[in-house]
Amino acid sequence: MKSLRLGILLLVSLTNLCAAPPRFYVTGQIGRFKADAGTVEDAGYYPYPFSINRGTPFGQDSIQSGTKTFRDFAVGAEFSRWFSLEVGYAHFNAFSSPWMSYLPPYVETAMAVPAYRLVYRLQAYRITPVVRFPITRYFNLKLLGGFNHSDSRIVTGQLEFLSLPLTNRYTEVSTTHYAKDSYHLGGEIDCNVSKCAVIEARFVRYAFGKIPGIPYYYPAAGPPGGNRMSVTTYSLGLSWRL
Repeated sequence: MKSLRLGILLLVSLTNLCAAPPRFYVTGQIGRFKADAGTVEDAGYYPYPFSINRGTPFGQDSIQSGTKTFRDFAVGAEFSRWFSLEVGYAHFNAFSSPWMSYLPPYVETAMAVPAYRLVYRLQAYRITPVVRFPITRYFNLKLLGGFNHSDSRIVTGQLEFLSLPLTNRYTEVSTTHYAKDSYHLGGEIDCNVSKCAVIEARFVRYAFGKIPGIPYYYPAAGPPGGNRMSVTTYSLGLSWRL
């Protein structure tokens, strides 16, 4: 929230410096995203070798979200035909890693080693300069990019071995918060429906920075590198000029 307050303060300060008052607008986006959080080894674990992980002989190695939904809301100020500034918030639906363990698959036997799963809950506060290139009277191309302060909450869950066959029930073991300052870049095509309403189609890529990995339980493996997370979004939205 601190980053959002600083962004609003910046928006107000730029407004006071302008010779002509800007036109304010609100915008909302909803769409799909795909997140990439590196590999299981980057996080400090190993793929779990049993049937609860499918795909490779020792389970899935990458931590990816698949296609999930997200939403984005912002307040903007249009300073000229060519330039505007937005302050906003993006919330991404949670996604999880494959099942993992502390020990390499070749030293595991049966169910002697617990299985773990990480659940990623991501959100970002953004300050976004927007450069507009008019194409026709109704259509515009926009390039956007700027600063984002991301707040990541990672929940570690341990698999409950209740009975055979194995279930996917798990108990939350710990929750870790990571705050990172990073950037986002993207583009947009919009259509002026009226003097106030604008329909938008956006593509934005967020960098969430690097999250340190946990220490390996198996010392011979060496220290983990940590996860470098990125999120690619596609969305449709509506802006309303005030």
